[in-house]
Amino acid sequence: MGLDVKTCCRLCLKDAASEQATHIDLQQQQEVGELVKNLYGFSIKYSDRGSNLVCVPCYKDATKLKKHIDVHRAKTNLVSLNQAILNSQAVAFPEEDEPESVGRLDFNHMRLLVNDQNGGQSRHKLFKVRIGLSFRI
Repeated sequence: MGLDVKTCCRLCLKDAASEQATHIDLQQQQEVGELVKNLYGFSIKYSDRGSNLVCVPCYKDATKLKKHIDVHRAKTNLVSLNQAILNSQAVAFPEEDEPESVGRLDFNHMRLLVNDQNGGQSRHKLFKVRIGLSFRI
């Protein structure tokens, strides 16, 4: 039997509607559809020709991937902040043989990861922060 586009998992295309397969109906669990959109870059709409199902193994893989991405983003933000601190110290405290100067240091690439509690679910919001330092040495 061929692929049944009405009952297959939208991510792996395996049969998700059989009695042996456990699945999630995206029409009933809209947050899973948002997870898929955020991770893979496409929306699953009820009006689509294909199924609205995601099998549990694909859902588990997607949640693991999201956790890894969140950890990576947090570490990237921390490293960016640490580099900004090091750069500002290097400019604020130059080597002894460097002449006196006036400077301004701007950081446009720093980001903050904020945990927003909304209905018992954690959501992360990304904010761009601009910090400008003016100094005289």
